[in-house]
Amino acid sequence: MSVVLLGFAGGMFLLLHDSVVFELSGKAYAITLGLAGIYALTGLLVWRGFRFGLVLNYLCSLLYLARPPLGLRIWKTMRSEEFRRHFRHGQR
Repeated sequence: MSVVLLGFAGGMFLLLHDSVVFELSGKAYAITLGLAGIYALTGLLVWRGFRFGLVLNYLCSLLYLARPPLGLRIWKTMRSEEFRRHFRHGQR
């Protein structure tokens, strides 16, 4: 997800930096880059099995609840024993 957000921010900058009709403020780029950073940090923490990654993962997945078939499948996976066991390994 972070790669998609970074690609979107870069693409919009390239397409719109000389536009007089439609402008994106620096704040819009800052929000997009901040979200990309949060998603990247979450992915790293989940991959490494840190417990705080589990919390961030739940927060980042709230977005997907707007699409119930996808969101509920993601939350079902996060409730699985295999997923939870990943975070108990090593008790970090």
